[in-house]
Amino acid sequence: MVPACPLQGRERPREQVRHGHRPEVRQAIRSSARSGVTVEPYAAIEIVRSLYPLYRARMEEIGATVKPWRFIEGILAERLGVPFVARQHGRAIGFLILLATPGIAIYWISAIEPGASRARPMNALLDAAFAWSHGEAIPRFSFGESHGRPGLSRFKQGFGPEPGRHMVVVRTYRPCIQRAWRWLEPAARQSYAVWDRCRVSLRDAARRRA
Repeated sequence: MVPACPLQGRERPREQVRHGHRPEVRQAIRSSARSGVTVEPYAAIEIVRSLYPLYRARMEEIGATVKPWRFIEGILAERLGVPFVARQHGRAIGFLILLATPGIAIYWISAIEPGASRARPMNALLDAAFAWSHGEAIPRFSFGESHGRPGLSRFKQGFGPEPGRHMVVVRTYRPCIQRAWRWLEPAARQSYAVWDRCRVSLRDAARRRA
């Protein structure tokens, strides 16, 4: 069971859902459009790759584990994720990746160029991602976990979702492998986080020497 995440349903028409946004969110979406921000679904992997450093920098800033580019690239290559790219006057300034299945679409990762934050591209990206999932007749949209970050929780709640939970099911035909994975997974996650921090430190040290 995944911890409670804000969920949005497809029971109401898209415009009714938008009217359920908080006034500041509706204003931010309009302001983003006036600032020349547009959102492109199914963006090319190369464009997302060019924006990946924004994501890495943000994760390092808040002390979160950085998902490696090869992992993200694999998700996109297998079409398990739908990439959205925000542009301002044609220039790419941010991205969002939605994990999409016939039953639920999940807001996974995103990043924006800090200097473009006044144009509110993150609001435009989320609004476009939900509109896309609504158009694809996906019945549930999950805003994902906020990992104890109150500001992020408030931002998501501005879109008017309801608290909800969803299941993550892993099926295996070898119970012993499943038991081993459940035993090893916490240590594997911790080891990766340590390795990622060490790798960044080594990279920074190499840059200083150069």
